[in-house]
Amino acid sequence: MDEVYVFYPPRWSGGLFLASITGLMVIANLWNLAQIAFAPASFLLVIHLALALILPIPLPWLIYRLRALRTAQYNLERDGIRLHWGMRIEEIPMDKVLWIRLAEDDTAHLIVPTLRLPGTIVGNGARRLHDGSLAEVVVEFMASQTKNLVLLATPERVFALSPSDPITFIQTFYDLTEFGSLNPIPARSVLPTYLPAGVMRSNAMRVLLAIGVTLNLALIIAVVAVTATRYNLSISFSPTGVPLALMPSKALWLLPFVNTALFLIDWGIGFFFFRTEKNRSIAFMLWGNSVFATILFLGALYYILQTAT
Repeated sequence: MDEVYVFYPPRWSGGLFLASITGLMVIANLWNLAQIAFAPASFLLVIHLALALILPIPLPWLIYRLRALRTAQYNLERDGIRLHWGMRIEEIPMDKVLWIRLAEDDTAHLIVPTLRLPGTIVGNGARRLHDGSLAEVVVEFMASQTKNLVLLATPERVFALSPSDPITFIQTFYDLTEFGSLNPIPARSVLPTYLPAGVMRSNAMRVLLAIGVTLNLALIIAVVAVTATRYNLSISFSPTGVPLALMPSKALWLLPFVNTALFLIDWGIGFFFFRTEKNRSIAFMLWGNSVFATILFLGALYYILQTAT
């Protein structure tokens, strides 16, 4: 009997909430970029440029949480249980399961993680015993809601799950245990890491990072020097050589802000691809592209200063 029973957490309400928040964040970023494109050079422009670096920060986290919810599943089979939530994977041999029950039937009080959003209840919680103390075994949440939870205990930790049909989930588990496990699956635990293992041991990565940071600082220092010594710049002229329009030198701040945003995006995406050996060439291509882009921005600044009056 090798049949696999797949259970999914409730997704609709949590997925709609995460998708709505992500959409609003995207709209806010696009609106802010539009303000940068049309706003006059002033202190307000500096604020919009700063927001262009800050507003995108939650987007990768929201997109990951939304994707994790869409792909989350709990698999029951005769030889073990496989839990998947985004990049978090837990594979438990059937003989390592101590007990399984509804959270409402547990004698201890369940403490959920403090930082949570609808549709994404993940992280570590705890179980408070009747004497007020906390159980030694940590509770890890891999759930989309705080109601109708199923607790699955192993010697290392208790997992809080939210299958859409918790009663059937528990009954299926007990039905499978009646057959016995002849070949338990190997225990496996995969934890998502935000900084890939070994990335700081890569000499090529360190060299690219050092060059990129140095060039970014050089661009910022150059713009500071220009704006401190020149108030206006003219980069267009009539056929007779008369300047057509003056541009406030503060507008040059657009160069380092846009470059820094591209630099952070390239390195963030590069870290994601660095996780797997076969995609590391893509990571280095992105990191190299960030260095090349900074050189182009420095060249653009040099050209503006050479042609400006």
